[in-house]
Amino acid sequence: MATQETHDSDTDSPIAALTGAQAEGLGLMAWLGTATLQNMRILGAEMANFTADRMGKDLRAQQALWNCRNPEDVVAVQAGYVEETLSDYADAAGRLAEMGGDMFDKALERAR
Repeated sequence: MATQETHDSDTDSPIAALTGAQAEGLGLMAWLGTATLQNMRILGAEMANFTADRMGKDLRAQQALWNCRNPEDVVAVQAGYVEETLSDYADAAGRLAEMGGDMFDKALERAR
């Protein structure tokens, strides 16, 4: 008659291995959830600061347009406004992309 070998060790049990993996995965999910909320707060603050800064610049450009005395002044104000706006948006997009990459790298390191 063949005897069935039993394992008392939790490490040999498929159920124990599955339970351990689930617990590790839940811990990672909790960390990622917390990290995601923190990252959303950081990104939101960056975007709010950018918006506030741009609104101030937009208002100053509008005031400069009101003070123009001839068409050449209007063209100069508009050209400066467009140049500054494009530069600001490009810089902000670069910052947000860099922040997103850093956040992804941290999450990837934690997941390993």
